[in-house]
Amino acid sequence: MRAACCLVLLLAGLASMAADAATSFIQARTAAETGRPTVIRDYLDEGGAIDLLDERGSSLLIYAAREGHAEVVALLLARGANPAQRSLHGETAISLAAMNGHREVIDAFLAAGAPIEVPNAWSPLHYAAYMGHEKLVERLLQAGARVDAPADNGATALMLAIRGGHLDVVETLLGAGASLTVRSDRGLTPLGWALANEQHRIADRLRKAGARE
Repeated sequence: MRAACCLVLLLAGLASMAADAATSFIQARTAAETGRPTVIRDYLDEGGAIDLLDERGSSLLIYAAREGHAEVVALLLARGANPAQRSLHGETAISLAAMNGHREVIDAFLAAGAPIEVPNAWSPLHYAAYMGHEKLVERLLQAGARVDAPADNGATALMLAIRGGHLDVVETLLGAGASLTVRSDRGLTPLGWALANEQHRIADRLRKAGARE
């Protein structure tokens, strides 16, 4: 009887140790933010939910992409993370990577065949143009991003580059054939955006390219 009780206690102790050893979502989230793929791998091997949104409205993929951890992003995508999943604020992981200029992360998404346009929202190209990440704009255009794809307010990447005051990005987009006549939901052309945002140098460049008010 005593031996049986000891065995029960031993098994209970082992079960408790196993539970303690399991990687929690919070640990995995911290690993995604800090770039520790081994912890992420353990979490997934133990059956952790890969696309879970936490109380902040973000997933592991969103955290890793936003913070620029390409190895973690590649791991999550290889294990089946949904690249089209949006946060509670409507942003995808690849868009957040573009906003922060993480080119290696963008390359990981492209290698996995992730979509590079986001319907009814800002796409990676929109964020890259607005933030002035010229090389990333070039990379996205090379990957097939539509130069005149509209954001949720009808703005194109050119309009957003103008708003941000990024003449180098404007030049890149013009070179890729960006439209000078398309209008946003406010009825403004790219030149209208330049004038409304007092970007006079850019306005002059647009006029030289053939833009009219």
